[in-house]
Amino acid sequence: MKTLLFVCLLCAAAVSANPAPQQGVAAPTAKAAVEPLITRTMVVDQQLGIVLANLERVRTRVSITRMGSGEAIFQKHIKRHNGYSAMLNLKHLDDGRYVITVKKGDVVRKQVVLKDGDLLMCSDWA
Repeated sequence: MKTLLFVCLLCAAAVSANPAPQQGVAAPTAKAAVEPLITRTMVVDQQLGIVLANLERVRTRVSITRMGSGEAIFQKHIKRHNGYSAMLNLKHLDDGRYVITVKKGDVVRKQVVLKDGDLLMCSDWA
């Protein structure tokens, strides 16, 4: 009896862990499940540290623009490298919002940076 109960619970757990795909909804592909571009930022004394992992070594562009005007503050093209890091001094920038954009092929990641006096804050990556 205990064995039958165990098998029933095991089957129920397996079904709930792997639900059937809903009609009209595409199942995720292996390509979509892999993070093609890893981006990290850190703030240290009004300096913005940017770290990228690009294991496919695909041409990648990193840029910082002023939100609203679109004025380019920084731009770097990374070619044939599996990673990139830089510490950017933002003390000289006017207060306001800036957008960090990382583009690799069809993948685009963005983050907003707020500079207000000595304060520098970053949003989550989108």
